Amino acid sequence: MTKQDKILAGILLAHGSLGVLWIVWVASQIVVPAAFLATNLALAGIGIAAGIGWFKQRRWAAYLGIGFYLVQLVHVLTPTFQWSFTLGFNLNISLGWLSEGELGINLVALVMLLWSSSRAFAPNNSFKPKPLRGSA
Repeated sequence: MTKQDKILAGILLAHGSLGVLWIVWVASQIVVPAAFLATNLALAGIGIAAGIGWFKQRRWAAYLGIGFYLVQLVHVLTPTFQWSFTLGFNLNISLGWLSEGELGINLVALVMLLWSSSRAFAPNNSFKPKPLRGSA
């Protein structure tokens, strides 16, 4: 397993785990809708699973990790619609006005998305090849 893959796996695991702590902290401070808790806990769980799978060199973990950061990439806020997942780690650059809406991008998610994608599809990635059916 390459050093980069170990670092990526650790970041995914830490981001998902700290995301759970962040969700619990937010829920202890304010009343949050059940949908907020469910979606954010599911996202944190995906991050944790991706980190563990990446450590175990499973290709599915790369796809989970890419999805984990893809969901967190776009930040949209309007009076009638909101989409912003960050699990506590974000650096959003946004355009717009609060009364009319905002459109932004999470730079942390962008960097991690590009890095995890490049490692997932690199020729020297650490993922074990899928065994052929019927081979021992």
